[in-house]
Amino acid sequence: PMTHTEASIIIGLEEIGGMFNRSRWSVARWIRKEAFPAARLPDGRWFTTMGLIEAWCMERRAHDPLLIRPGEE
Repeated sequence: PMTHTEASIIIGLEEIGGMFNRSRWSVARWIRKEAFPAARLPDGRWFTTMGLIEAWCMERRAHDPLLIRPGEE
């Protein structure tokens, strides 16, 4: 079963980018080029969940060890 954190929905590129301290343009690029897990709502806004973000981050770290920050191992 999903936890509350995994099921939390984040709506809007600005809000998603804020999770990473990045711009909406960075998030749009991740969606286009790096398989960032986001989808569009009928009104055109993007959304994702914490669980999907965490899985995406873990997958990226598995493929690029340089993405692991000191102390995260």
